[in-house]
Amino acid sequence: MTSARPEPSVGDQLDACERDPARVDELAAALGPHVLADPELRFRWQVVELRALLLHADTDHDDRIRERYGELLDEYRAAPARLAALRPIGDEIRRLERAGVLPSSLVVRTPRPPHSRG
Repeated sequence: MTSARPEPSVGDQLDACERDPARVDELAAALGPHVLADPELRFRWQVVELRALLLHADTDHDDRIRERYGELLDEYRAAPARLAALRPIGDEIRRLERAGVLPSSLVVRTPRPPHSRG
């Protein structure tokens, strides 16, 4: 008789992605619907997805990386703890620019209205 291994929880799967962002593609379909329902899980997933893009920064993702980072800054601008969690990603983006992996660019953004969730 073999004992079935319990299905990993959404939190466990997110933990795995946070340890290894390369697993994002593998787990995206399974996690997608679950993370949307919980604001904390959703934020963790958004950070993991952005970190996965950074793993491939030397490919054609440079615009996507900046766009996604900017979207997250806009979305969480009223949430200081989440902005603080995003700050190291911005530091990494700037480090990749200095290293020549990502092209340097100046993006001028206008303030956006608050993000409404309906």
